[in-house]
Amino acid sequence: MDQTVSNLRGDVASLSQEKELHKETIATQDQLINTAFYIAGSKDELINAKVLSKGGLFRSARISYEAEQSAFVKIDIRKVNEINLNAAKAKILSIHPTGTYTMETDANGMQVLKISSPQSFWEQTKYLVIQVM
Repeated sequence: MDQTVSNLRGDVASLSQEKELHKETIATQDQLINTAFYIAGSKDELINAKVLSKGGLFRSARISYEAEQSAFVKIDIRKVNEINLNAAKAKILSIHPTGTYTMETDANGMQVLKISSPQSFWEQTKYLVIQVM
């Protein structure tokens, strides 16, 4: 009887440890799933950050996949629904569905990106590239 109780206590301790590991794993995965990155800058700033590749004679600049992640601002998509762009004009260069956001002008005449449907907005890419002018 004592051996059975001892074995059961060991099982409970083992299961408690396993439960804590699962909680940590879920928290880490939840954070990764809800993390996105954005960068806003002029064309030259985006090229210098290696976010845009230079266009040639007959080519326009395109998004580059050589950019360092450190060039981007890390955000939690559950908490960030607006991004102040501090520019009078701006355009989104990355691929995001048009019905999921609006570009609005604030009281100071600066553009603000308002994300109305975060899950859909970030579905195709977790990287947002905005060119300000």
